Amino acid sequence: YDSKVKILKDPDDPNKSIVCLNLNEEKLGDKDVVTFSNILKSNETWTEVNLKKNNITNSGARIISTALSLNKTCTSLNLGWNAIGNDGAEAIADLLKRNNTLEGLALHGNLIGNDGAKAFADALKKNKSLILLRMENNNISEDFKVVLKNVWGERRGQMYL
Repeated sequence: YDSKVKILKDPDDPNKSIVCLNLNEEKLGDKDVVTFSNILKSNETWTEVNLKKNNITNSGARIISTALSLNKTCTSLNLGWNAIGNDGAEAIADLLKRNNTLEGLALHGNLIGNDGAKAFADALKKNKSLILLRMENNNISEDFKVVLKNVWGERRGQMYL
């Protein structure tokens, strides 16, 4: 991870035009997310960010949500198989109310329950840009899955619960 951060921090590096950043299974924790998010705030080239299978918790999800509220290029975010619960899901859902850039969001395999699902249901009423949402393998009850499906409605794209 350290070598990847050095590349990301160097504005004169020829790799600055990277559009897909894959930090899958890099054992990143919330402290690492702080450094990453500071770069994400102003990055104008990353359209896809993959942070799947790391050690990101609610705190990290909140930090990423804050960074994405300032980023206008990221269209796909994968936070699958981390340790994000309801608080982190609520922060991401709050972001969706204001973000019209994000089209794909993966949160499968986390610790999200009904409170997080309710926050997403509320956010999806306002957000029209999201066309892919993955929330399977969480702790969402069948009743809340129905609520999410109803809110998703006829929009183009896919939702996996």
